[in-house]
Amino acid sequence: MGYANDAEIYDSKASITMTNEVMTGIAGIVGCLYTGAIEGSFSAGTIDNRNQTPAVEDVAGIVSYIQNASITDSYSVVAAANDTNVGGLVTWADNATLTRTYAATPISTSSNTTVGGLIALQWNATNNTVQSSFWDTTISNVTSSEDGGTGKNTADLKMLSTYTAAGWDIVNAFDSSKVWGLCAEVNNGYPFLQALTPAGSACSQVAPSDNSGNTPTNNNAPNSASSPRIQEQIKNRKWMEALSNTEFSRLTSTDLSALSINAIRGITKKHAEVMTRAQLLALTPAQIRVVRPSTLAALSAEWLSKLSTGQINYLLPRQIRALSDAQIDKFSAKQRSVFASVLRKAAKQSDRE
Repeated sequence: MGYANDAEIYDSKASITMTNEVMTGIAGIVGCLYTGAIEGSFSAGTIDNRNQTPAVEDVAGIVSYIQNASITDSYSVVAAANDTNVGGLVTWADNATLTRTYAATPISTSSNTTVGGLIALQWNATNNTVQSSFWDTTISNVTSSEDGGTGKNTADLKMLSTYTAAGWDIVNAFDSSKVWGLCAEVNNGYPFLQALTPAGSACSQVAPSDNSGNTPTNNNAPNSASSPRIQEQIKNRKWMEALSNTEFSRLTSTDLSALSINAIRGITKKHAEVMTRAQLLALTPAQIRVVRPSTLAALSAEWLSKLSTGQINYLLPRQIRALSDAQIDKFSAKQRSVFASVLRKAAKQSDRE
């Protein structure tokens, strides 16, 4: 896609070849994403726009421009070549969240280009959140990334322990109940998405190199980001939808915050009847934005008013419009101003379209 607004993209992949393009803002999946989310997706292929007149600006592995949006459990192995601004996943970011992502992106640029292992540039300083995410410093020859992420050499990025230590839902096998897999024979030894990768017979872990700094770990090691009880479940929308109110009420705030975006999408109006304040406030901004409007409309106005401005800023227009006047009246003037800002931005974007 060239441009997407208020969009949710999941379980998607792109294999691309782009050369000699003359537009700016080019990426593997979306050129510009204004409000929305990408989850469980990846891009591969080649983008090469060097030596264009005028110079082409802003190339990235997944999204070139991202604002008020998130990328979760996704990666890029796009080979990116450009003369101005290149990011492993994102070129420009504003109020963006990257969680459990990586870029194994060979980058070729001119000497005066701004580059970033994950994010190249940001509109507002320290306005983005990067969690449990990595880029390959060896093949990219890039040593920095705006607002976070961790640079690792190729050997480290092919080690299971790198990701289990960061709380990824990953295993050294083909296993549809897991989000990620890592096998030497698949995806050139980098982590792959289970949902987008046909199962195969061979699956061995890449042996650590002498300088990798890692040792092989137990392939059945628990995911440190969630409780053992949650690990036993297939964390998707249907699983959540099937939970009874009694089962839902037993989920701790830690349990909920560790669940995938797809699972959070499954929280229903029925669950709102027993949802506690602690559960609601534990949701990350990226999780808040995928809660069903009907679910939010059924929640206590007092509890909703305790949402942080960061969480509110991630709400979608349709979520805000679902709230009753009584619910909105409970919010502070500052919180209501964030509501208004979200709605104004959406209206302006609609006018431009």
